Amino acid sequence: MQKYVDIDGLRTFKNELEEKLPLVVVNSDTYATKAELNSKASTDTATTSSNGLMSAADKVKLDDIESNAQVNVIESVKVNNTALTPSSKAVNIDLSNYVVKDGDKVLSTNDYTTAEKNKLANIPSDATSNVIESVKVNNTALIPSSKAVNIDLSNYVVKDGSKVLSSNDFTDYYKSKLDEIIAKLNKPDPELTFSTDTAIIVAQYSDNFIVSSASNGAISATSADSDIATVTVSDSSLVISGIASGTTSITVTIAETNDYASATATLPVTIEEFVSAGCSMSANKTSVTVVHGESDTVTFTIFSSMLNKEGSQASISANGPSWMTINNDNKTITFAPPSTLGPTSTNIVVTATCTYRQVVATNQVTIIVNVTTLTKLIN
Repeated sequence: MQKYVDIDGLRTFKNELEEKLPLVVVNSDTYATKAELNSKASTDTATTSSNGLMSAADKVKLDDIESNAQVNVIESVKVNNTALTPSSKAVNIDLSNYVVKDGDKVLSTNDYTTAEKNKLANIPSDATSNVIESVKVNNTALIPSSKAVNIDLSNYVVKDGSKVLSSNDFTDYYKSKLDEIIAKLNKPDPELTFSTDTAIIVAQYSDNFIVSSASNGAISATSADSDIATVTVSDSSLVISGIASGTTSITVTIAETNDYASATATLPVTIEEFVSAGCSMSANKTSVTVVHGESDTVTFTIFSSMLNKEGSQASISANGPSWMTINNDNKTITFAPPSTLGPTSTNIVVTATCTYRQVVATNQVTIIVNVTTLTKLIN
């Protein structure tokens, strides 16, 4: 298609139009010549290297540029008056060591430590500041002093559950009684011991048994069965009497003293059957004649039903001159007057003793001892 109009032909056409249409006026001054049109840009969109029509995007961009707008060119960049060197037409301002200011606020002079952070983390998000506006005790207001209130509880005691104060006063009398009880509990045990582990007594006889203790308190005793044995106290000894054969026990108590607590101990008791007391003795001779410087022996025989009991004993005793000897067998006596002794005669009373536990029986024999001297016969 032809893009240009012939001006000469156009003028001829104009003249013809004016003759036929006198009211239409065509002003040739408003039309460009061909040469002028050829010098104009093409109808293609302009590029960075050739003229052309403006694109819609460029028109939008152009409309966004304000009138009298200028190109902004930063010639230098400084931070705290210290110039920064651009790199590839760019400058990076490192603010990693800075924080954004908040009005007139500045950095704190105190470090926010890990301990403080942990403390803050333990505070509930809905925690509020506790402000005490008044303090009352039993609805009576207290007056603060130096921003503090002291609550005097010296006239109060701490409650223990539902317990309340006793309606009875704890007087000095009760205090002393309590002190006595505590003192008793703290006193040492005097420990009671006996002279035997078991008291064995023959019926119808009595025997004494020693009570030992570190305390000098009064001693008392009772029998568990008074039909078998009875007991009395004499100083620190128990006198136990057999009533009938059998077993029982004696309870001994020593009273409390200033230094020792009271104490109790038990002694077992066995009562054996009654044993008849009897003892007799004979001698192989009741008269002895012995020459001074020589000796003679008398043998004794002892009889008793008690000697059939295990643990029974028999012995002889006598008071006589120094030249009389009771031998270890407890059955014989030897008479040996010295050669310096002149003729003499003496009566020796020998006593036999039979014993079984508390039963003792005796018998006596008198021995007549004559001492003579040797006389040499002269024809």
